[in-house]
Amino acid sequence: MQSTSSTLDHLQSNPRQVFLLDGIGALISTIFLGFILVQLRAYIGMPSSVLYLLASMAFIYTVFSFSCYFFLKGNWSPFLKIIGTANLLHCAVTSILIFNNFDSLTSLGIAYFVGEIIIVVWVAWVELKIAKVHSN
Repeated sequence: MQSTSSTLDHLQSNPRQVFLLDGIGALISTIFLGFILVQLRAYIGMPSSVLYLLASMAFIYTVFSFSCYFFLKGNWSPFLKIIGTANLLHCAVTSILIFNNFDSLTSLGIAYFVGEIIIVVWVAWVELKIAKVHSN
C-alpha cells in the first residue's frame, strides 16, 4: 500500500484523478445514505428525511466530480477548490444533523457518520492542497 505522501505526490501530478476519487467516494456515499442506511435506519437512528438530504448532496457531488473528470481538460484548481469546499460543507451539515438528532442516533449511527466525516475531511484536505499547488 502506498504511503500518504506518495499518494499525495501521485495525485498532485495527476489532478484529474482526484475528481475520479471524489466521484467514486460520493457515489458510494449516495448509495449508502440514500438506499442502504434508509433500510437500516432502525440500527442507525437517523431519520429517512435526513438520510435523503445527505444522499442528495452526495449525488450532486458525484455528478460534479465525474463531470470534471470526464469533461475538464485543464485549469483544475478552481474546480478542486469548489469540490473541496463543498465536501467541507457536507461535513458541517452532517455534524449539525448529528447534533440535532443525537438523542435518536445509535452507536453504529454515530460511528458511521463520524467515520464518513473523517474520510471526507481528508479528501477535502487533499483537494484543497492540490488546488493550491496547481494555482501557483
